[in-house]
Amino acid sequence: MNATRDRLLALIGGFRATQMIRTAALLGICDRLVAGPREASDLAAELNADPALLHRLMRALAGIDVLEEGTDGRFSNTDMGELLRSDVPETAAAVAVGLPDDHVWKAWSRLHQSVVDGSVPHDIANDASFWELLGDDPVASARFNAFMAANTEAFVPQLLDAFDFSACKTVVDVGGGSGGLIASILAAHPGLRAVLFDQTSGLEGADEFLRQRGVTDRCTVVAGDFFESVPTGGDVYLLRLILHDWEDADAARILQSARHAMAAGAHLLVIDHLLPARADTSPNARIPLVMDMHMHVLFGARERSEGDMRKMLDDAGFKVERIAPTSPARTIVAQAV
Repeated sequence: MNATRDRLLALIGGFRATQMIRTAALLGICDRLVAGPREASDLAAELNADPALLHRLMRALAGIDVLEEGTDGRFSNTDMGELLRSDVPETAAAVAVGLPDDHVWKAWSRLHQSVVDGSVPHDIANDASFWELLGDDPVASARFNAFMAANTEAFVPQLLDAFDFSACKTVVDVGGGSGGLIASILAAHPGLRAVLFDQTSGLEGADEFLRQRGVTDRCTVVAGDFFESVPTGGDVYLLRLILHDWEDADAARILQSARHAMAAGAHLLVIDHLLPARADTSPNARIPLVMDMHMHVLFGARERSEGDMRKMLDDAGFKVERIAPTSPARTIVAQAV
């Protein structure tokens, strides 16, 4: 056996595992196994699925360690399958559904064309930009927001370690979507107030999300365009995975809007991936490098190096105090000067 060839073939065939896992999440298979092992034929009626094909899918999922098939032919969740339940902390179900959503899947199929002619894969695959499509498709928008909220809530403990919010009065989450980041920060600091700011489509479901988290009375939801203006009055502003969605000129406009809203001395936390000086296979290099291509595929945008980010922040009127080693995205702590 050639281990290198096997590893390469596994990477090439990874698209199949992606779609099997996504189908399991869409159907809610792992949620149905919480009470114990079940037969595929038993689940088929509940899921409105073809019994024979569901059985084949579940066996294939057992082959990639998402499910386990017992000697009696019944299926149960593995540790990975448990993470595909929608009701567990740090669930990956929303990620499995939202990350490879249909329009994203189509976009990646145009990478070759893009590398040849410089086009934006998402735009040519879907005849619309990423944000235009979400604005016109409530289902896709909801999946994207759920995906972002799930990733955000998993990241929050690192952010709370990286920055002390206890002395803050008001936090403004710029481009905060349905509120996953700000709700968790508010839950950890009962004396804090917040503003959740995004486009109308990005705020879809925010009121209900904040209500479920019990922080509605301390969070004001504001719709707007961060290219035009950002709410004033905060002593800390958050930009989590925002700048990498945009090319340099647009990212600079976002920073300028934030700086215009901020008083001197207020803090800005920019949470973004930082490109390595040299490419290698370590997670600190591999993840931002892959994300760099993902940003191009979806938006025609990119990740940036530490030097790039420092210059952009300096040009916009900020002084970088430190870079906290949160993972996979770093947290740049800057102050308005």
